[in-house]
Amino acid sequence: MAQRYLTIILLLAHLRAISTRASNSLIDCQAIAQQFTTSNFTRPVANITVASEINMSCCGMNATLCPGRIDSNGNCVFESKLCVTCTLENSIARIKIQSNGLPPYCPVLSGIVPLREQNIDFAVNFNPDVSVLEPRINMMIQIDIGYSRLFVSVNSIAGISIDGVPIFNVDSTSNQDVYYPITGPPTDWGDQCFAHPSLDSIYHYHIDSGCALEPPVGQTTLCNNIPPCRRDGASYSMSMFRDYQNLTVLGVAKDGHVVYGPYTPDRYYSKSRR
Repeated sequence: MAQRYLTIILLLAHLRAISTRASNSLIDCQAIAQQFTTSNFTRPVANITVASEINMSCCGMNATLCPGRIDSNGNCVFESKLCVTCTLENSIARIKIQSNGLPPYCPVLSGIVPLREQNIDFAVNFNPDVSVLEPRINMMIQIDIGYSRLFVSVNSIAGISIDGVPIFNVDSTSNQDVYYPITGPPTDWGDQCFAHPSLDSIYHYHIDSGCALEPPVGQTTLCNNIPPCRRDGASYSMSMFRDYQNLTVLGVAKDGHVVYGPYTPDRYYSKSRR
């Protein structure tokens, strides 16, 4: 009996040593960085908020809600800024993401919470290898030693989308699934891109958004104003990926891993996409 227990212990010890090798070379990092709709920056900038980029001109926002300025025609003018670069430090590929958090399209706001430009700036080891059985431990190590700078609170930010919009975790401030709360069906899917501002004015996603791949032209509207979206937001969000039914890069998580979705390479829909 003692020998049997010893065998089990040895097996468990062996399993804990299993790890996965990720594609995390400098070339891999640069290939992912090219998937981002970056601004015209060839190298990191000192402060993303003071960098200059193409203006977005949007109607429907007053001076209180607008993250920029109101022009002579009454339109809200703001800049969407994103810089993603890769470097090699001590033979380890690092990815640096700088974003002001504003989308490259005209969002619609349904409440009184304004949008505000953010200064998101962090560098992290790119797509690090992790242990199969201990991802949380590896993530904690990555957070402790991987970041060089972080200027905004990221307690709710899970990553950055390829369009520079922050990706929040799936839970709301009440610790429930945003779109499928235990109290009943969702009452608000946000705008047609499935995004909205947080209470601290950070525009963000909670779910895969096709707007990150194909930014809408013109003024957007609320999901509730689009009948198919209002009836079934999840199915409507999937319809935005008709032309992307393969392994598609959607962003990078704040621990450095690549965010893919919502399909696998063999066009299988992943139910764990959020």
